[in-house]
Amino acid sequence: MILPMTIRTRNRILFFLMFISMTLILGLGIISTTQHLTGKFTEPDAIPAQLLQRAMPFRFHFMTVIMAIFILLIYAFINFLYINVEFEKTQSTKIIYFAVYLIGCLAESARLCVPLMNLWHSSSLVASLCSRIVLFGRTIAPLSLLFAVVYNDDKHRQDIEQNLVILLIVSIVIAKIIPLNTAAMLPVCRFGWGGSALFTTMRYIIIVVTAISQILLAIQSNVGSKYPYGFLLLAAGYMILCDTYCPAEFVAGTAAIISGTFIYLKNLHRMYFLDDAF
Repeated sequence: MILPMTIRTRNRILFFLMFISMTLILGLGIISTTQHLTGKFTEPDAIPAQLLQRAMPFRFHFMTVIMAIFILLIYAFINFLYINVEFEKTQSTKIIYFAVYLIGCLAESARLCVPLMNLWHSSSLVASLCSRIVLFGRTIAPLSLLFAVVYNDDKHRQDIEQNLVILLIVSIVIAKIIPLNTAAMLPVCRFGWGGSALFTTMRYIIIVVTAISQILLAIQSNVGSKYPYGFLLLAAGYMILCDTYCPAEFVAGTAAIISGTFIYLKNLHRMYFLDDAF
């Protein structure tokens, strides 16, 4: 039997996720700082050549990879806190799916195990598990944003529990069946995976389809017309930060995800506030 997603249950889950994200930030932050100061924080040995590598803003810098992961963790924590306060009494399916997207952001923390545990030349179960957790997160994040558009009306509210189960099962299956290239660890702290180009393309397609659907719904409803554009920035920032390679990507990704989320949630809050008023 699936636990009914009442407002009270949702708020308890959000509080738990907020606690988990805060624990990850503090725990990983302290361990990473300690290892960095003691010289035990390892870095990749070889960096593959990239376009514009000679230009300073586009040159690979390992600390930008680490900073991008922590930005996603802090971002998830702040947003869990915000929606737990501002949407505490709002029965919104969009907020539930947004919280699932934030879980995808938290999954990026698994990449920190590579430098912390010196897994650069390891094909162990731990290294594989970390990469599959990342793969899980990168599957569930765009899918949850898509579900927020497809199943956002009142008639689908009663199906929220089974939709969440579908999201989890699909993401776990994909993370499990996609083969990992355990021969080499990428400088962004994860194994490469089979069909990487196809997987990335599908993620972009999901984001584009979701964005178009958001815009069309906003035009039809004439309410909260700005939040689809906030979604575009949010999604772009998330995709950039997932594989940030250099300072330019870090700055662009951070600016996009913060500004996009601000616009998205501000207009979403206004839209539900107007609904409640009437």
